[in-house]
Amino acid sequence: MINIVKPRPFRRKRRRNIAIWKLPLNISFKVLIRSIFGFAIIFSLIYFVVYVFRSTLFKSEYYIKNLNYSVESLEVFDDPVLYRTIKNQIDWENYYVLKFFKKKRILELLKSKFPIVKDIEFVYYSRNTLDVRVEFDDIDLRFKLLDNYFALYNWRTFLIYSWNSLWYDTKVIELPWYLSGLDNLNWLFFDYEYVDFVLNIDIINQVFGDNVRLVYIPGSKRIAIFVNEKKVVYVNLQKDIKLQMTQYDFLRKYDDNFAKYSQMDLGSLEWNMVIVKK
Repeated sequence: MINIVKPRPFRRKRRRNIAIWKLPLNISFKVLIRSIFGFAIIFSLIYFVVYVFRSTLFKSEYYIKNLNYSVESLEVFDDPVLYRTIKNQIDWENYYVLKFFKKKRILELLKSKFPIVKDIEFVYYSRNTLDVRVEFDDIDLRFKLLDNYFALYNWRTFLIYSWNSLWYDTKVIELPWYLSGLDNLNWLFFDYEYVDFVLNIDIINQVFGDNVRLVYIPGSKRIAIFVNEKKVVYVNLQKDIKLQMTQYDFLRKYDDNFAKYSQMDLGSLEWNMVIVKK
């Protein structure tokens, strides 16, 4: 018997789209080292940033609760409003945020209320505690009204305390007793040039020195200079101060009766005339 085998029908094989990726097995040693080094740098930076944030911004001990004000700052000027303002701005704030981001804004706020503030410094002291030092600028003059003292700085006057060491060396200008009851002197230069006033006081000081009392009379714009208990000299600030000082110096040198004069008015008459009283 003969077995007949039927041929199988021809089937066309389908091609499969197979993507073959070749690995770059031929990487040079230098490129490999550079890649490893780059990954190490990136990892180190990430670790450093995380460490810095965890050890500064997210660490509870750097959130400020207590303030230690500099003794020098308090001796110079201890106005409670100033230090209360600082406390309100700093309370429970992060030390590093204060130091690097908020210091400028706090300083501008203080200057708007107290122009004499020159700078403020923050130093971390211990857990939740900050040292604060306030630096003050020099003022131009001090005014005394009875027992109160006012500082003059850039067209503004503000009350200071007699026990402060705020510019002890600054010249004191006294004001008449009838102005008592005022809590500020911002009106003092509303019709008189501030720069001219300071300059004229400086000229007077050069002639009379520091051992005299100066009393400013705002209404008449005159200065009463108490040389001693027996002599007072009146100066008119609306006239040439240098000329009046020249007249005074001339009388002091050449007038034989100069020591006997109890009062001298240098600015009420013509430029070459002085009123004297024995």
